[in-house]
Amino acid sequence: MADAIISAILQQLVTIAAEQARQRVRLLTDVEEDVEMLGQKLEAIRVFIQDAEERKQSKRGISDWLDYLKEKAYDMEDILEKWNIELLKMRTARVGKFSNIKAKVCSCIPCSTPDQVCLRYKTASRIKKINRGLDFIADERNRLGLVARPEREQPIQIETTSKDVDMSVLIGRDRVKEDIISSLLCESSEESQRNELKTISVVGMGGLGKTALAQLVYNDDRVAQHFENRIWVYVSNPFDERKIAKAIILNFVEGLPNDLSYGLDSLPMEYLRQRTCECIQGKKFFLVLDNVWDHSEHKWGRLRQAFKHGAPGSRILLTTRNEVVAHMMENSHVFCLEGLTDEDCWQILRHFAFPGRKEAPPYLVHTGRQISTRCQGLPLAAKIIGCLLRFKSSTEEWEVVLKNKIWEDASVRELVLNSLLLSYWDLPLPVRRCFLYCASFPKDLVILVDHLIRHWMAQGFLGYSEGKEKGYEYFDSLAARSFFQDFAINSDGTIYTCKMPDLVHDLALHLTGNDTCHISSSFIGFTTRYATVDHPQWPLFSGRVGFIRKLRSLITFSEGCLITVEDLRVIFNNAEVLRVLDLNWSDSCAHSYESIPQEIKNLIHLRLLNLSSSCRLRTLPESLCELFNLQSLDLKGCKCLEKLPDRMGNLISLRFLRTAGCCRLTCYPKGVGRLTNLKDVYEISARADRNDPKEFSLGDLENMDNLRTVWMKLKGNAINTREATRAKFENKTRLRDFRVYLDGNLDEDEVIQAFNLPSSINVHFCNADFEYK
Repeated sequence: MADAIISAILQQLVTIAAEQARQRVRLLTDVEEDVEMLGQKLEAIRVFIQDAEERKQSKRGISDWLDYLKEKAYDMEDILEKWNIELLKMRTARVGKFSNIKAKVCSCIPCSTPDQVCLRYKTASRIKKINRGLDFIADERNRLGLVARPEREQPIQIETTSKDVDMSVLIGRDRVKEDIISSLLCESSEESQRNELKTISVVGMGGLGKTALAQLVYNDDRVAQHFENRIWVYVSNPFDERKIAKAIILNFVEGLPNDLSYGLDSLPMEYLRQRTCECIQGKKFFLVLDNVWDHSEHKWGRLRQAFKHGAPGSRILLTTRNEVVAHMMENSHVFCLEGLTDEDCWQILRHFAFPGRKEAPPYLVHTGRQISTRCQGLPLAAKIIGCLLRFKSSTEEWEVVLKNKIWEDASVRELVLNSLLLSYWDLPLPVRRCFLYCASFPKDLVILVDHLIRHWMAQGFLGYSEGKEKGYEYFDSLAARSFFQDFAINSDGTIYTCKMPDLVHDLALHLTGNDTCHISSSFIGFTTRYATVDHPQWPLFSGRVGFIRKLRSLITFSEGCLITVEDLRVIFNNAEVLRVLDLNWSDSCAHSYESIPQEIKNLIHLRLLNLSSSCRLRTLPESLCELFNLQSLDLKGCKCLEKLPDRMGNLISLRFLRTAGCCRLTCYPKGVGRLTNLKDVYEISARADRNDPKEFSLGDLENMDNLRTVWMKLKGNAINTREATRAKFENKTRLRDFRVYLDGNLDEDEVIQAFNLPSSINVHFCNADFEYK
């Protein structure tokens, strides 16, 4: 990851230099040379990182060198960003009504507060210290004999494979698929008399396509018609009986309110078992238990008893890497998946290397077949290498892949990971960092692509001047290489959700090492940068406050995960370099706080704050408006929230604001009109009948020309044409999704006439839920 961090730092140096020029502010005079030297040293080191990454397992010392470099790179990024934040703060103070700062600046140190002068001296001292550390890194590089490697800066422009049929599950598996379906549909009179529950187990190592095969069976029309209910549960490790019981209950009880869904996490397990029995009583069901690891008899015994309440002919299909798990289940028919033939692997590789073509170029066939033999019968390996070779058209490039020493590893699981590594190293540096960030997510997570890209932006992975377009470009680059799967497609052909294959997730975790921590099986460590809470009621910090000081991301996923005001205060006072605080990624957490502590102002690096569905939250502190770096604020579903802070206009970096479902929030503060970087705003309230001195009014859109998405409640019984003119809709050329709800006795035709919209903008009048009429 060090290479991607250094790339980001170099870009950050350019951004800071530009901002300093605009503000006419400098660091101390002698430190300007140190900053320039810092950039030069980083450029010199960066070209050796690729070689170090590929050799770190084979030579002692290289891994330690990379870890030391990565730590120094993180420190550099934090120091430079803190200085950049100070520049943003000065810019905000100049244009804000609370400032007395004048434009006159001396050539070295501007008219500043004592704290600002102190910050400059500290920044200067830290940069000098980092320069000395880079000298040591350069000396060690020479001692280790690292070799400079060229890099590719930009992703290759390709069409994503998301819409392709996954041929890797169709080739070589037809027979076993039909055999499994026959076992599912076949019912004997003896089985009915004994009321036996038949289990079918698919066993095989990682990368053989067990889950993909199970999906083909699950979605087969014959199976769908045969069973009253079908349930899919991703089990994984550790085994969670509550998760399985809840999935079954939710499948049988349609239209279950979200509040009741959350409540299932707090109910006794005995009640859930009883409810499970009631749900499946007398019904013919088909249950898939995917990726089962645990074979403890006492954990499965009670569930098996509940399953027997189903009607005769019910079936369970489980996938596992461990044959012991398969034989633990009663009446189990085991299908052991074997590796594919070399010919099948070649067909898969060819399909992904040359999409849309029936044959491969003749001059590549021989080398391609040789590469296929290296896949050792693993369809996932063939698919990954095929996606990699799509970007290589010469025999020489294919020969490089064939002769890569990475194939010499004896472990089959390592073979798949190494196949992925080849694709990982083929990624441009910025895209690598985006991929590695996904190690923060739990396995089998349904990833919202738009949300993922906002996370990337918040971490600075897309650069400091790029937007979502760059994020979608990076996502498509990863999708084309099979780093994502299970795509859900919008009507316009874009991807809105996806998943990451288990082995791809394993690779990301392997490469991030101690940087990433899932607080379900381990605690935060001293070097943890990205932490995830993905287990209900797991102790968040357990007295290890010092371990969160380097956190850059904290995300909660688990249903039943409760964070209190005291937890927030601990975070705000200690996680000083936090970029992302996402307290409700999956809209399934029910936190208990009613207010946000004032100490949130300490998180000066924070760029993304997600408080959505904080259903008890009533107020936000004014100190929130001191987060000059904040880009994304999500308050969706905070149904008790009554007011936004008055100084919202200070959040000059804000690009995304969502208050959908905040039913008690009746007005926006006037300062929102100063947020000229805002691009997407959901359910903003604006007065249509006057220019209110305190409340956001229609004309306050005047300078917000970067808007792409606006969902707006227009309040009042008349449209003020002067306000509509002041809004300057003719300058909103980027606006693509413009929805309006008329909250009053306003006439649609009068509104359209007053708006005087250019032909490029269409307004859609909606109901109170912002659904088209």
